[in-house]
Order: sequence, then structure tokens, then C-alpha cells
Amino acid sequence: MNGATFHEMNSDTLEGIKKPWLNNVGQKAFYQQIAQSSQKYTDEIEPLYSIIEKPIILLWGRDDRWIPIEQGEKLHKLMTNSCLIPIKNAGHLVQEDQPALVLSYILKYLKN
Repeated sequence: MNGATFHEMNSDTLEGIKKPWLNNVGQKAFYQQIAQSSQKYTDEIEPLYSIIEKPIILLWGRDDRWIPIEQGEKLHKLMTNSCLIPIKNAGHLVQEDQPALVLSYILKYLKN
């Protein structure tokens, strides 16, 4: 999980995130997930992003070292009804680095 967060992750939280992957079923699922992760699946649906009519909020860690903010900007440009909000002092797991801020944006989004 190195690099997933901007701040050091609480050890209990880290253990909770890792726990599902530690038994035989979880390990098999983890490797299946890796095997199935291919850019081709994203490429297949990417042309459909522009026809999404529902408003979309993209909360992206400004300091994401796994999927950089530039990817969020690219995604935002492909979606005509999206709003990209870079979150300061947050990595890939934005909800761990800035939980209150993420919640505030979600609540604001749901009110609209």
C-alpha cells in the first residue's frame, strides 16, 4: 500500500484494507483482479463517456502517485457533465487522507 496515501495510514485502517486479501479466496480474487486489469477495457468504453447525462463529481488526490491528477484531468475532459475537484494533501486513497472534505463534497453533490 506504499504510496496510496499522502499521510501515513493508521495501522488499524491498513490492516482492515489488507484483511480481505489475506485468505485463499481473497488472494485468488486479488490475482484475478490483476489479470483482468487491462487498458483495453477502458479503451472500449471511453467513447461513451461523452454521452453520460448525469452530473459527475471527480474527487482526485492532487498528490496521487498511483494515478496522477493528469489522468483525472483527461477523464474530466472526456465527460461533458463532470466537475473535477483536486484534493490537496491527498493521494490515491483520498477518503483516507481527507475524509471530512470528501464527505462534505459528497453531501453537497447529493443535495443538488
